[in-house]
Amino acid sequence: MRNRVLALGLLAGLVSSSAAFAQDQFFKIEMSGLEHCANFDNFKFNARNNVDMWLRIIDDQEWDLSTDPIFIEETTIPIIGTTYAVSSKKLSFIGAQTFGNGFLSIDGSASLDKTGTVTKVSGTFIQDTGNDPNSPNDPNDPSDANNPCTSSGKFKSTERTVVPP
Repeated sequence: MRNRVLALGLLAGLVSSSAAFAQDQFFKIEMSGLEHCANFDNFKFNARNNVDMWLRIIDDQEWDLSTDPIFIEETTIPIIGTTYAVSSKKLSFIGAQTFGNGFLSIDGSASLDKTGTVTKVSGTFIQDTGNDPNSPNDPNDPSDANNPCTSSGKFKSTERTVVPP
């Protein structure tokens, strides 16, 4: 019983300390992985051929991904989840977001400096673009909404950026 109380106390301390990190931080990230599409249009992506992405850490419950460095609403996906302290210098974030018939989930980690500022982020992701059941299927059209794609891979920060205007 005493060990359970100790374990609960340590867990409560870790969870409460996760909120102590500096929030509203921005990073340019590189994604790499493999995409599989229903029309057999499969390919690997990495720093040479991926789409530029940015990550914004809002707080301990939301990390946003965007294809635009100023995070305009049309290009931003809010990932809702939970942050846990792994140690005094590392946080773990697990979250997901659904959109239409698709989803995006991430399992990330953030390294902290002595002030609680995130210095770098990394992790894994899984994305499914879903499909539109009302769309006609054209297997020769890679942009066809009825040819869903699933991708998975890794991400890592390449630079810490400033707060957008």
